[in-house]
This record gives sequence, structure tokens and C-alpha cells, in this order.
Amino acid sequence: MAGKPHHSNGVSLRRRFLSGSSWALSGKILSAGATLLGNALLARLLTQEQLGNYFLAFSVVSLISIFCIWGLNRGLVKLIASELAKGQQALARNGIISAFTLVLITSTIAASTLVSPVGDWLFTTALDSPLLTPLTLFLALWILVKTLQGLVSEAFRGFHDIRLATIFGGLVTAVLSTLLYLLIWLHQGQASLDQIIQLTVLATASALAVGLFLLHRRAQELDRDGKPSLQQVYRFGLPLMVTSIFLFGVREFHLWLLAAFQPKGEVALYGSALRLINILVLPLTVINAVIPPMVADLYSREDRAGLQSLLQKTATLMSIPAFAVFGLILLLGAEILALVYGEPYRAASMPFLILAAGQFLNVLAGSPGVLLTMSGHERVVMASALGAGGIGLTVSFFASQSYGAMGAAAGYSTGIVLVNIIMWRYAYGRLSVRTHGSGLVAVRMLKGLLTRNRSG
Repeated sequence: MAGKPHHSNGVSLRRRFLSGSSWALSGKILSAGATLLGNALLARLLTQEQLGNYFLAFSVVSLISIFCIWGLNRGLVKLIASELAKGQQALARNGIISAFTLVLITSTIAASTLVSPVGDWLFTTALDSPLLTPLTLFLALWILVKTLQGLVSEAFRGFHDIRLATIFGGLVTAVLSTLLYLLIWLHQGQASLDQIIQLTVLATASALAVGLFLLHRRAQELDRDGKPSLQQVYRFGLPLMVTSIFLFGVREFHLWLLAAFQPKGEVALYGSALRLINILVLPLTVINAVIPPMVADLYSREDRAGLQSLLQKTATLMSIPAFAVFGLILLLGAEILALVYGEPYRAASMPFLILAAGQFLNVLAGSPGVLLTMSGHERVVMASALGAGGIGLTVSFFASQSYGAMGAAAGYSTGIVLVNIIMWRYAYGRLSVRTHGSGLVAVRMLKGLLTRNRSG
């Protein structure tokens, strides 16, 4: 990579980052707040056993959706952003059509499989969750709409439209779901598990319908030439899909192991702590929602200096609020859990702290996974996820049998820390780009801000 970007490119990049990050930050804060309120309502609408089953159902649906989307959520961002940067509108349009065709096929196959005897075996025998067995039809519909919604959101991100990517990347679903939970809580006080899952599917489907309509209008503006190629997106998405599944495993398979060895009440304790920990990684989530098309753009223009600057500055910005939130959890973790979920969930304080420690280190590492994915090193991310995820799951397998939710949290944190260490080291060794934040970068950013204020 050689050469420096033109000044106009740097200004454009800065404007896109500021605009995108403001939308992403606002959307993620609203989404996190709505999700937090929704989980708090669920803890009051459902028994602890039912909530454990809900968390397990959400995890199963999320895993199958990752398989169905075939790595094309991040892959489509790279494809659209790269082709548009080269002026190849027709190739971008064909990529969108091919991606949605493939994902619709995989989602239909997965949903059909879940409503077959395979779904009965999964919930009744493998996961020991008979409460979910009669709900396989609704879970199949959930898979279909959740998968397509994820692809819609990332397609908008490929167009550098962070506003619509944020709105349809979970914000609308979270708000609608929470409003529906609130209405049923005010009207009934309690709810059944099937009611909650039906309401969640309804909220997701509503968001999907509007998002598809807007994306169709955007795609219609692109040039038309050539034919879509399913084979191309199949090969393009395969390594990303495998990577996504194992990165998902670093986070969610621990809950499955816990469900196999412990009562569903213990699963509820772990699941509640895991969902709440999203507050700590909110800065990382915001940044990773904004920078993928920028990283793809900078890499395609061979601007190593721009990549270094973007990733280190964003990592430094992320670390500051993450440090404050981790300190709060360290001091008041049990009180936070009791306030959000109720007194019975105070027992999740130790798993909560262990999860917080792992995610804090995750934030400090920055975004090495985004850099490697957007620079064509998807297989490295996949291998990192395989190795680290396997070690973390091994820890969970043994520890959760004896220590319950605390053991599952230890396995989760082990995997998430290891995968970041491996990706960070490769990004620096192969691409010579540092992704972590530092005090020195913070000082330089502060000096630059003061200089601009004085000159202004």
C-alpha cells in the first residue's frame, strides 16, 4: 500500500464518519435502552424457567439465522461499498439480488427443517426444553424474518446509509417489541412464553416489511447490466458464514452447554447477565456499525496511514466510556441486576462481573475483525474464531457442570479475549496496522481538538 489520500478524501471520510457515528450512536443507545427495558419487562412477565427458555430460543434462532445469512451481512457491505467505489453500479445491484436470493433459499430450508421432527428432537432431547417444542412454527417464522432483516440492514450500510442501517438493524424491532411487552404487562401483568415469541415475530416482520420496501427503491436507482450470480455470492459468503458461526459460538454456545447441564433458572441468570453486558460493548457496537464501508474504501485505495488513524482513534474513543461502565459494574453489579430484573437476579452478579471483564478487554482491542474482514482476510478471522471459540467452549463444558452460570461466563470470556488477541496480532504483523487505542493517541486527539478550537 502506498501513497497518501487527497485532502478532499480525508474530509469526505471525516464527514461520513461523523454523520454515520451520530446516527449509529443515537440508534444504538435507543436500541440498547429499548432492549434493556424489554428484558426487564420479560423478567416480570415470565417465570425464571420461562425466561431461561426464551433466552435459549433467542439463541437458537440467532444461530440458525447466522447460517442462513451465509456471511452475506458483512460480505454484502464489502461487495456494495467496493463496487460503488469503483463505479460498478450494475455489479453492486446484481450482488444484492444474488445475496437475497441465496438467503431466501437457505432460510426456507432451515425453517422447514425446524418444523420437522428434527426440531422436536432439538428442543425435547438435545436441549431438554420441552416448553419450546410446541412453538417450532413460530420459531421458524422468527428465523425467516430475522435473517432477511439482517441482510436489509447491512445492504443499507454498504450504501454508506448508516441512518437506515441503524433504524432497520434492530432499532425498530427493539422499540416495537418493548411497546408490545409493555402493553401486555399493563393489561395482564403476566404472559405465556408463546405470547412473547409471537409478539417478537410480529415486531420483526413489521420492521422487515418497511426495510425491504425502502431497499427496493434504492436498488432500483442502480444501473442494470449482466446477470446475478448465486455461485459468486455463495463462494464469497462461505468463509464469512463459518467465521460468524464460530464467533457466535464464542458468545452463545456457552448458554447451550449451560442449558444441557443446569436447570433453566440457571440459564436465566446467565442470560440476563449476558444481555445486560451489551451496555459495556455499546461503544464498540456503534463503531463497528459505522466503519466497515470506510475500512473497505481505505483498503481499496491502499491508504494504510488512513486505516491506522481511523482504527486507533475509534478504539481510543471506545475505551473511555467502556472503562467507566466496567468500573460501575465492578462496584455495583449486584445492585444493577436487581434494579433491572428484580431481586432474584442479584445471584447473577459474579457471572456479570466475569462477562464484563472479558468484554472490557474486547473493547480495548479495537476492531481487528473488521479490518481483516474488509481487507480480504476472512479466513484468518475464521481460523481465529475456530481456535479461540473451541478453547472457550471447552472451558464452559467442564466449568458449567460444577459452577453453573459462573463457569459458562468464564468460558465465554476466555474465548472472546483469545480471539481478539489472535486477530490483533495478525492485523499488526501482516498489515502493519494497529487497531488498539492508547493514551498517546488520546493525547494527540486532545491536542488536535484544542488546536482546532483555538484556530476557530
